[in-house]
Amino acid sequence: MESITKKIAHEERTHDLDGIEELIKSCGEGSGIAQQEARLALENIGEAAVEPIVQALLHSENSVIRWRAAEALGHIGDHRAIEPLIQALGDKDTSVQWRAIEALADIGEPAIESLYFAAEDENVEIRWGATRAIKDIKAKVCMEENKCLSAKMEDICSEKVEMCSVCKKYPAVNYGYCIECSGRRGFS
Repeated sequence: MESITKKIAHEERTHDLDGIEELIKSCGEGSGIAQQEARLALENIGEAAVEPIVQALLHSENSVIRWRAAEALGHIGDHRAIEPLIQALGDKDTSVQWRAIEALADIGEPAIESLYFAAEDENVEIRWGATRAIKDIKAKVCMEENKCLSAKMEDICSEKVEMCSVCKKYPAVNYGYCIECSGRRGFS
């Protein structure tokens, strides 16, 4: 059996579709290190691997493959991944949902409109994660443009992102309250 390292080196050079599929399969098998190597190889292939990775994200039965697929798509940063990552917010596995939010945040500014949509999701965790990702993206943009350097995190680019009406520290996701404060009030 060919070692994962040899497979990875070959696939990074050739971008062979069957080899890409094999790397995707390897993202859910073996040790965590082997899975990580396979994901990194997919990321190194880049745009040529996006469509097969999207298919794995949306259709694989293996939640580890779906999680690694979301991670790879975020790191590749291709805009074609935005809509599939939004679909992954409905995944039955919450770790895949969270990785999809993180991937959208990794993609950055092109994903921000989709994150606004996710910030209105019925699931409070998705709303909170999307709101946090929006703030992170906006803060990064502000920092890159040398704006807001002395501003508190709550004040950075706060349009469309309301802060909790009680603590003022976290994004409001539930009737004007953050997750922590809404939990104290019995909302879920």
